[in-house]
Amino acid sequence: MFLIKFFTASFLILIILTSCSSEKESNPVLTVYKGTIKGFVYDATTNAPIYYAKISTDPPTKETYTGPDGEFVLNDILAGDYIVDAHRDGFDNDTTFITIQHKDTINTVFTLQDFSIYLDYYPLEIGNYWEYWTPNNPANSIEIVSDTIIGNVNYYVSIFRSFSSTYKETRFERIDTLNALVYRYFPLEEKEMIIDSLPAKQGQRFTSNMFLDWDVCSSYCSDIEEINIFSEIRKLRYLSHDCGQDLPWYQILKGIGLYSYGWPRPPGGVTLKYAIINGVEYGER
Repeated sequence: MFLIKFFTASFLILIILTSCSSEKESNPVLTVYKGTIKGFVYDATTNAPIYYAKISTDPPTKETYTGPDGEFVLNDILAGDYIVDAHRDGFDNDTTFITIQHKDTINTVFTLQDFSIYLDYYPLEIGNYWEYWTPNNPANSIEIVSDTIIGNVNYYVSIFRSFSSTYKETRFERIDTLNALVYRYFPLEEKEMIIDSLPAKQGQRFTSNMFLDWDVCSSYCSDIEEINIFSEIRKLRYLSHDCGQDLPWYQILKGIGLYSYGWPRPPGGVTLKYAIINGVEYGER
């Protein structure tokens, strides 16, 4: 009888110990690996620190803003791979790829380009004039003749004229200097739409109504190159317009504006032969 009680008690103790051991194994202590991202944000042109630039990550973790000296710190970021983005209104954004390991401190520097350097891709001033030709004949012209206010917003008024017919069109356009977006007001729809994003980089697509006032339209920046035009090396942006079908391509020249456009594919279309920009003449009539 004693042996039976002894073995029974021993068996119960063994079950209890096994149960406790299993419970410990099923609830292991997890080690969380974290690190820190810190750095500075500067103006790409002046090298001055940029205050209140927003710093964020993808995948999302935390967000913070730079101080007056351009410095930022993101603490306690889980270990892993991240794209870190720096953004400030009025500036192009900058990104970098980082990998955080346990107790890492990653130092990085961002430089943001002021959007003002893009504004002369589409110069809007009263008196500016553009004249476009096919290879042998004049096709049309655009002239900014005045400005006006529509719904408390100031627009430049330009006249598009065809040289081969009596067609004439009045356009109302403006540039948002904060984000370098070009807008055109469409009177029939009684609303404005984006016609170009001047800071768009090669390979980027953006909402655009350069040629049609449909809500589904976009433009794609296929290339940006430097080329000698009007006796000066200038940047030329190549774009294609899409509204669900094959629509015009166009080119925008830094310091000049719309340089050429056509349908459906280059090298057809018209090209700028003569222009007056801010009182300076380019090309020949």
